[in-house]
Amino acid sequence: NAGLARVRITSVGAIEGFTGTDIAGNFYVQVGAFSMKSNAERLAARLSASGFEKTRVEEADVDGTTFWRVQAGVFPSLNAAEEGKERLAREFPGAFVIADR
Repeated sequence: NAGLARVRITSVGAIEGFTGTDIAGNFYVQVGAFSMKSNAERLAARLSASGFEKTRVEEADVDGTTFWRVQAGVFPSLNAAEEGKERLAREFPGAFVIADR
């Protein structure tokens, strides 16, 4: 779909937190984006109640339109986030992992 692409990232230097098989850090799984904040907050509350206590709603401006992104987490490593994404993808097939800024 427009706006989505799979990418592969290759490092030419050291990666902070890389242990050889995983990357430590704060990661989230984005499960949705809404134009109505109340819908995003409702989903975030449901995810928090189901065990994703640090789920957050992030405001984003995309070409002048405000969206509210629902991000489940927080996961302590990339591998943990990928596992979380697999669990969440059953209900949210477009879910994807993001690193905290």
